[in-house]
Formats: sequence, structure tokens, C-alpha cells
Amino acid sequence: MTSKDSDIFKVPKLLADGSNWITYKDRLRWALDARGLSDHLDDNTSEPQPSTVATESSTTTTDSEQRGYVIRLEKWRVAEATIKQCIASTVPDSIFNRVKSKKTAKEVWDAVGEIFEGRSLMVAIDLRQKMQNLRCGENDNARTHFDTLCDMNERLSSMGVTLADHEFGSILIGSLPPIYDPTISSILASARLSKTTLDPTTVINLITDDYDRRIVTRKKGRKDDKDVAFSAEGASRSGKSGGRKDVKCHNCGKKGHFKVARLDSLLADSLKFTESITRKPLPQLPNSPVYAPFSLLQLAMIGPSKFLTSTALS
Repeated sequence: MTSKDSDIFKVPKLLADGSNWITYKDRLRWALDARGLSDHLDDNTSEPQPSTVATESSTTTTDSEQRGYVIRLEKWRVAEATIKQCIASTVPDSIFNRVKSKKTAKEVWDAVGEIFEGRSLMVAIDLRQKMQNLRCGENDNARTHFDTLCDMNERLSSMGVTLADHEFGSILIGSLPPIYDPTISSILASARLSKTTLDPTTVINLITDDYDRRIVTRKKGRKDDKDVAFSAEGASRSGKSGGRKDVKCHNCGKKGHFKVARLDSLLADSLKFTESITRKPLPQLPNSPVYAPFSLLQLAMIGPSKFLTSTALS
């Protein structure tokens, strides 16, 4: 067999669970038909018999007829052996052991079909249930989700179970999260107004467009957040070299700080209130960087009157 003939006979392996039985069966028939051998699977092509010529005394066979019989017999045996080998090399070992005792290629083929026709039906039922239970999360990729469902639908069709367009479209819609409800409502309303059945292609196209818009919006929002964070970081870094001089505190309204002046402002107001009551000028707080925070903290804790007394005594 030449390399070209080998390419013609490239048939996928038949899986043990029979999930690809329909595809395997069709591709095997196509491969055999390319060699002119598919008729051996459709009817039981019997082994050729020698031609005889009847005379008054006996039945004889001429030399030319004998040679023709030998050629036909050899051609039949080669065809049978080729088909058997093609089946044997593409089925699991367990299946081969069950069918290897059959005599003709048709008997082998019928035995393999009898084994996998039932298995294919059970696999199709299980696959359809998985399709109906598959769900797409709010953050999942809608394109990948639809690709998975379409692949499962193709596998289901290869098993001889074909879903109608409206049925497959309903499975697609039922697998989507609530964030796509506005788009789904538009699709259903359009189908109702146009009095047409639900088209799976329309569902896939519109939902993927909605998904793409959400991805673009999400990326744009992240970019804006990064720009804000970068601006804040730049402002904090520039504050080391005097960049904060134009920053205004939202608590006290003064420039050059953020929140650090809130306590100073409260204490200053308290001192002014105490001075207005006592009508005496308050002593100046020491300028020492160690004593000044302590004096302010003491004023806040013990009150203005006791603080003035303790300061005057000291």
C-alpha cells in the first residue's frame, strides 16, 4: 500500500465508550468507498465460485474460466482482508477480541455496530444532560462558554441526535448569568415580533458583543483607577521637595498639610475660649519640639483652667 493509499485510510480510533461511533462509522465508509470496497459492508458479497460448462457426459471447466475464477477469488480475498484490517486497527482491543472470529468483513462490521449502537445512545443522553447543566459565570469568558456548548452540540449531532435551532438556542440562553438579561430580553422580543424561531447564531453574536463591551468598559475603569493612583503617588513624592505647599486641608482649610492640623486647630480654639473667659493673656507654649507636643496633649486632657494653673506654677 502506497503512502497515498495510507492517507486515504486514515480513520480515527473508535473510543471504547462509543462517543464517536457515528463519526467513526461515516469516515470508515468514506475511506472504503474511496477504494471501491464499501459494497462489502452493505451486502454479504459471497466468495466467488468457479465457472463450469455442462456437457452430455460431464461438467468441465476451461482454462480461461479457471484463470478468471482465480483472479476473482484473489480480488475478493484482498478486499475482505483490507476491510478487516481497517476495522481491526481502529477498534479497541476488547472489541477486536469479540469480533475476530467472524468470517466475512460484513459479519465483523455488523458485530461492531451491534455493540456500539446502544452505547452511543447512552453517551448522547449523558452529553445532552451536561449541556443543559452547563452554566456561565458573571466573570467567565462568554466566547469560551459558547465554544464549549457548540462543540458539545456537534458531538451530539455526530451521535445521531440533532437539536432543533430553537432548542439549542434555549440551552444557550438558559446557561447565561443575569447580567445578560437586558440583551436576552431584546433577543426574545425581536424573535416574537418577527414571528421567527430562536436562532442560536443570533444569540451567540449578540451576547458576545455584549460581553466585549463589558470587557472594554472594565479595562477602561481599571485604567482610570491606575491614573488616579499614579497622580496621588506623584503628589506624595513631590511633597518631599515642597510639592505640598499648594495642598489644602479639608479639615481646617489651611494649605501645606492634610490632617495634621486638626488637633492644633481644636486646641487653639480652646485656648481662645479660655482667654475670653479669664480675660488674661495665656502663657506662651514652649517652642521645644519635645515639650510642645506634651503641653498640647496635657491641655487637651486636663482642660484649659487646670492647664493654666499648672503652667503658671511651673
